[in-house]
Amino acid sequence: WIIAQQHPGEHMAEWFMEGIIERLQQDGDTELKKLLSVADLYLIPNMNPDGAFHGHLRTNAMGQDLNRAWQNASQEISPEVLFAQQQMEKYGVDLFLDIHGDEEIPYVFTAGCEGNPGYTPRIEALEKHFRSHLSALTRDFQTTHGYTRDLPGERSLSNSAATLRHPATANQASSHPDAFASSDWVRPGIALYGSSPDFPAHSALDWNLQPSMTLSSKIIATQDLVAGDSVGYGSLFVADKPMRIGVVACGYADGYPRACPTGTPILANGVRTRVVGRVSMDMITIDLSAVTAAGGQAGFGSEVTLWGRAANGTMLSIDEVAHSAGTVGYELMCALAARVPVVVAGE
Repeated sequence: WIIAQQHPGEHMAEWFMEGIIERLQQDGDTELKKLLSVADLYLIPNMNPDGAFHGHLRTNAMGQDLNRAWQNASQEISPEVLFAQQQMEKYGVDLFLDIHGDEEIPYVFTAGCEGNPGYTPRIEALEKHFRSHLSALTRDFQTTHGYTRDLPGERSLSNSAATLRHPATANQASSHPDAFASSDWVRPGIALYGSSPDFPAHSALDWNLQPSMTLSSKIIATQDLVAGDSVGYGSLFVADKPMRIGVVACGYADGYPRACPTGTPILANGVRTRVVGRVSMDMITIDLSAVTAAGGQAGFGSEVTLWGRAANGTMLSIDEVAHSAGTVGYELMCALAARVPVVVAGE
């Protein structure tokens, strides 16, 4: 099997296939006759005609990179790959060449499948045999330049997102549809800290993640506002009715994002409320109306949870705060200032 142009923009693959087709049409070619006496050739000169028609460089008409669709090809998104797989299953495969063209590497080389779960010592030996014979037959082919080959050994492919979305374990058979995702090891990162890797599509609650980091402070003052009173630099927030606000001892000098606007979620005594006005260097102001409405009170010394878990167990995901600030939870975790005291639970 020889296929080409999964990526329509790689015209070197097109030229390669043109050369093969021309060679197959030559009469009196003894080498060709010898080959065809022992092998059936199946050619797909252009795997991606729809993508080529639309002028796509790497994807089909549905926007799918066909080179990434072989694990889960579908009639709806990647019918080209699905058809090729169906025909391969019908007629069998002894050798499969997928022809590509690399715009940055001006050499002819092979890139094997040593990173795939089904790679075996037998396949490795066949690949070496193929490359050695090809090197002996043509000086155009070489083995010095090309893509870096995967190293032997166990594989780690799954970050937090893959671990949660494809929860197959390493001891499952490679025929399991998710087995390729987890491979031998998983390496969750951000999920270990209780942050969702695909927020807002899924929240930490959706994945049953628990926060391992809490940023908390206290109310150091309260103010009663009347309609028309403004809060913070630039008077960005103006009260439309009487309300009480709390001044919290935390600001952007502590690592709380200055970009958080009015409405950013925050907890006061474990009750969800909102930031109002602009975040200052050392302070932020919050609306205490929700606490009163919940039948509670908040004043000087009351607990404020900027993200994480409040004393009453209520949780505020760091992802929500980051989303309000137009960033991601990773940044907030890395941005705490050295002046913020750190307490390790259990110590």
